[in-house]
Amino acid sequence: MNGETNGVDLPVARESSTAEGFLSQPDDSSDHESRYRELSEANERLVVAMEELQSLSIALQSVNDALHGMNIELRGKLDGMRQTISEVELMLNSVDVGAVLLNGRLEVSNFNATAARFMALGSDDIGKSLSRVRHDLGSFPIIELCRQTLLTGDPIERILTGSAGESIAFQAREVGIDSSDPGLMLTFTELRHALPHWESELA
Repeated sequence: MNGETNGVDLPVARESSTAEGFLSQPDDSSDHESRYRELSEANERLVVAMEELQSLSIALQSVNDALHGMNIELRGKLDGMRQTISEVELMLNSVDVGAVLLNGRLEVSNFNATAARFMALGSDDIGKSLSRVRHDLGSFPIIELCRQTLLTGDPIERILTGSAGESIAFQAREVGIDSSDPGLMLTFTELRHALPHWESELA
């Protein structure tokens, strides 16, 4: 009887072991759900990031359009300023009066074409000290008079004689190139053009 009992018990034990093995197998569905949630969350974050990038792109495009409009406006203003400067230069070069603009250190800032008749001025002389500019004014103390005008602020007028014996009216007047660095405007007028008119007025 014991042998038969042992023969019956063994298959039952094997069936129990097989059932336990089946029940102990990992549940793959929970892993799939976890991975799905992770992918969904990652996808949502990507969607949010894409929306932010799109908003940023729209904002940058708006800024670019505004800058383009400002560039067109500034270009128009610059063209207008160039036109004005060209007209002013044409006007200054058309008058029969030599004009030289100096800064507070008595360096040449600008001049018109007529000034070249009284001083040897060229484009290379911009920024050069007036003391280094050649002129046909003989021993006329132009540097001393300029310094005096800067010191006192009062304009100075003189009649001088040029190298060819012509009479020249000279004037030095303080001008406000910069509030912290006032400069001078020098003018030279050859009086031979004006004397006939004055004589007719006096006659």
